[in-house]
Formats: sequence, structure tokens, C-alpha cells
Amino acid sequence: MAGGLGDGLHRNRPARGGSLTAGRLPSGFGHPLNWSWNSYMVCLTAVIDELGDPDAAAALYGALDSVSKQQDVLAVVRTRRAWAAMLLDRNAPGDAIRARDLIAAGRAEAEQLGMARELVRFERLEAKLAALAAS
Repeated sequence: MAGGLGDGLHRNRPARGGSLTAGRLPSGFGHPLNWSWNSYMVCLTAVIDELGDPDAAAALYGALDSVSKQQDVLAVVRTRRAWAAMLLDRNAPGDAIRARDLIAAGRAEAEQLGMARELVRFERLEAKLAALAAS
């Protein structure tokens, strides 16, 4: 993990009760909101707990609080995609129209959040929707 959390901890490891806050970690508490965000935050929380750093805990709580609503949106994007996929697989009357709406809404949110992997998945659903419409 060059330049990441692990490097920062091994180079600058404070004693138990020491501080990890601002500047101790090469990237601060920032991490892009992507597929690995949850894992990163779980690991960071464990490190802060192990070190017993109340200042870092308070800073992390602030960071987590500020993105909690965005995490909800990530789940909504994935739910819209999964629901649209289910509708296209079922292909009952009206399913294609509902799937098209779910794909459009989910794709717009994924673009706004920079969810590249979800955009690929939405493209596949759009292709499937077009194939169903052509048949």
C-alpha cells in the first residue's frame, strides 16, 4: 500500500495514546467513495481504537458523519440497478418501462458520484433493454 494508511502507520507509529490526527497519515482520513471505502473506514477505525487516540476518533466520526448520506445514495444506486436487472430478466408487461426509469435514475446518480463500475453495469442493462425492445 505505497503511500497509504499502512506506510503512514509504520513510519510514524505513535505510542498507545498518541495522536494520529492531521498530518500523521499521508492522506489524512480521506478516501474516495468507491467499492473499497467501507473496508478502508473499518480498518482505520480499528487502528484508531487500537491506538486509543480520542482526537483521531473525533475527527473520523466527523468524516463518517459527513458522508453517511452519500453512503445511503451508493446503496440506492446499487438497488436501482439490481431491481432493473430483475425486471429485465422477468420481462413481464410494463417491466421494460420501469427498468428504463430505474436505469436512468441510477445511472445519473452513479455518474454524479463517480461510480465507474456501476456505470459499466448500467451500460450492460441498457444494452439488454435495447435488445428486448428490438425483439
